[in-house]
Amino acid sequence: MKSGNVTWTVAIAVLVFLASPRQFSAQPTGGSPRYKLIDLGTFGGPNSTEGSQAPIVSNTGSVIGVGDTSVLDPLCSSDCFIGHAFRWEKGVLTDLGTIPGGNNSDAVWLNSLGQVVGESENGVIDPLVGVPENKAVLWQKDGQKREASFGRKGRCGTWVPWVARTPRLRVSTRTGK
Repeated sequence: MKSGNVTWTVAIAVLVFLASPRQFSAQPTGGSPRYKLIDLGTFGGPNSTEGSQAPIVSNTGSVIGVGDTSVLDPLCSSDCFIGHAFRWEKGVLTDLGTIPGGNNSDAVWLNSLGQVVGESENGVIDPLVGVPENKAVLWQKDGQKREASFGRKGRCGTWVPWVARTPRLRVSTRTGK
């Protein structure tokens, strides 16, 4: 075979190889999940965030976090805007609000029943550290909210008389059974 024919044969083989449909390892396979990035929005302020260590997305696709309002925080929390806990579900952003007297709230846990647990300022300044007190809150799916009570025995039989949270300080006491 002449060298010209070999060159043409190799060139055609390379072109056929390059033009043939095939799957590269960097391409997604049919079984890989696809993700969609969604801007959940705010309540008129510049930011929304999540700040908890717990899962913030339920198995039903609900998302929780904190959304800034357009109102400036007189005590200037993390970004100087009042933030409210939110639940985002099926394209709808819901402001979970605060307990009476409070400015800021934060959602930290949710379940498949639509219940959200978090904290809310109550309008009282803690005299020890000079910042607003936070109380635990349970938000129901139907919009009802109530201050959570810790003054009873837990599932493990341990008495939990109180839990307090101040910036960079988390205190919990447990006594007796």
